[in-house]
Amino acid sequence: MNTKIDGVETRPVAVTGGQPVARVRDVATGDEAAASPAGGADVSITEGARQLATLEKAIAALPIVDDARVAATSLALEQGRYQADPQRIADRLIRMDYEMSSAGGAEK
Repeated sequence: MNTKIDGVETRPVAVTGGQPVARVRDVATGDEAAASPAGGADVSITEGARQLATLEKAIAALPIVDDARVAATSLALEQGRYQADPQRIADRLIRMDYEMSSAGGAEK
């Protein structure tokens, strides 16, 4: 993955609420910039952004696979109790395709 934009190498920077955001260096001159952004204005993270970051971390910590559901389905298959509903599967596939294409996620 290329992490350079216009010759400037990018890197993630951790910012916590209420702290000013400092520039590492001036893109035009390459000189190190002052600790506060141009104009002396402080930039801070909003409460909404903090909540989104917290939610993102919580979601990232969730398992990708529901192990209990997989185990229950596997047991039902082994015991011959699992009944697939082809109409329900088809409906969900069509709905998923529609949602992905509506969100711009599908290439056509």
